[in-house]
Amino acid sequence: MKNILIKSIYLITIAVNITCTGNPVISELYNNRITTILKGTYESNSPYSWTAVNSGDVFKNDTLVTNYANPVEPTVALKNSDLKFYMDIAAIRLGGENGKPSSTSDIDYYEYFAEDRQVYCSDNADTVGRDLLSCKSNSGVQKLTNFFDDGVVYPSTDVPSGTYKHIALWFRKLVISPAILYGDNAGNSPVTQTALFDNRNIEGYDLNTEIIQYAQSDTGKSTALTFPLQNTNLNIVVKNSDKPYVLEVRIFLKNVLMHHVIADGDKSNTDSTPLTLVSPSDWSADHTYNDAYSFQIGGNLLMTARIYEPSNVGSIDITAEANALPTDATYFIAIPNGTTFDPLTDGLPLTATSISRPAADLVGTISNLTPGSYDIYKTCDVQYQTGGALAAGNDGHPDTISANCGTAVVTSGNATAINIVGCDAVNCPL
Repeated sequence: MKNILIKSIYLITIAVNITCTGNPVISELYNNRITTILKGTYESNSPYSWTAVNSGDVFKNDTLVTNYANPVEPTVALKNSDLKFYMDIAAIRLGGENGKPSSTSDIDYYEYFAEDRQVYCSDNADTVGRDLLSCKSNSGVQKLTNFFDDGVVYPSTDVPSGTYKHIALWFRKLVISPAILYGDNAGNSPVTQTALFDNRNIEGYDLNTEIIQYAQSDTGKSTALTFPLQNTNLNIVVKNSDKPYVLEVRIFLKNVLMHHVIADGDKSNTDSTPLTLVSPSDWSADHTYNDAYSFQIGGNLLMTARIYEPSNVGSIDITAEANALPTDATYFIAIPNGTTFDPLTDGLPLTATSISRPAADLVGTISNLTPGSYDIYKTCDVQYQTGGALAAGNDGHPDTISANCGTAVVTSGNATAINIVGCDAVNCPL
């Protein structure tokens, strides 16, 4: 009888002590295993700074260089420090197949694990100084800084154990400033472009509406590329265990941005109102300022994802020639032993790090690697699109891969050292 009374009091206590969410207090003792980290970098760790690549300049599209006289062709290079970003993300979801079947509804196909709207902003003010309320109340400025560095935590809940091949991210807005529309090819009557963001007008151009929304080959504009932005060739395995895990999602924006020009900027069917704007470089298909697809700079925004358990990871410390530093954007990547990677067709590598020199001959460390055997390569940016083909030059996208620099075996809690002296100085000079 006494035990029954005690249990009854316990159950009544739970029923009475309800949180403001309507859930019993005891339910909040259970924590999510998942931490979702969103990054705006090619690198999975230790990204280059904004000034380390291309001397801190925004890459310039070749048609902007050759087809317009001053002042439409900038006489002073646009700096990365001149740019402002405003991103509004609706959700991130996982799917189990290599793409959602057309006959299957979203709710039946996707795991809805990260549905909180997130805003990341360069500042909290609109064009007349009013607050961007969502950015201000949700630390959007700091979150943008983190997004382009070691990553920002995206609110999420656990997903069922299993294998996921598909990740999708829904952009509501992706605005980059500056963008200027000119009244003629001589650069007269410049008008700074604005976009609606967080119910306010801000300076910039919303790339999500059209610029990177469709690929150049998509004449009917039927295939949206940023709503969602997706990758359907993954192998994310969520184990059936109680160990915390990290889902790392990377979108390659930092240090791959390019200054573009569009001849018919106001869509008046003339080539005399040039629009200059900043968007990811045209590494995947040549962007020509006055062709039929001049507004469609799509297919060049890359995304990938991987999973790891922080309690079961190691790292690879890479050493190379003394005093060797790259002249262009060069990276170390690690991929599972025996697999292949093509920078022009396979998107982003599983992991990557910048090449730096924190100590002596140490030039890079790839961290948070699940135990196993990995092949090490260099990737580098030595080509750009011009005239519909690749030519020697730079656009921020690491288009070339070296020969295999060696294999490293990673064990939990340890740093594995590998020396890549003399690794393929032809394709990717260090």
